[in-house]
Amino acid sequence: MVDIPSVSVHELKTLLDSNDAFVLLDTRRDGDAKKYWISSSKRLHMSVHELTKKFAELPKNKPLYILDKSGKRSALISRFLVSKGFNDLTM
Repeated sequence: MVDIPSVSVHELKTLLDSNDAFVLLDTRRDGDAKKYWISSSKRLHMSVHELTKKFAELPKNKPLYILDKSGKRSALISRFLVSKGFNDLTM
């Protein structure tokens, strides 16, 4: 099993405000994503269902930060992405 690092909300906010190149993969349900909107060009909203079909569209040359409401979904998605060859993942 792969150990995926995690960041706090405050660390994520600092990253979003930085010039660092990464993708924030927002896997929250539509209602939560709309209610707690993150306005950033780094954000990509994708449901788990979409992700299983479109994971090849995600860049492997940039870090991926996986966001969900509770952390359960991001752990599942991280394992899935590792199995597809993604290495630079953070929850």
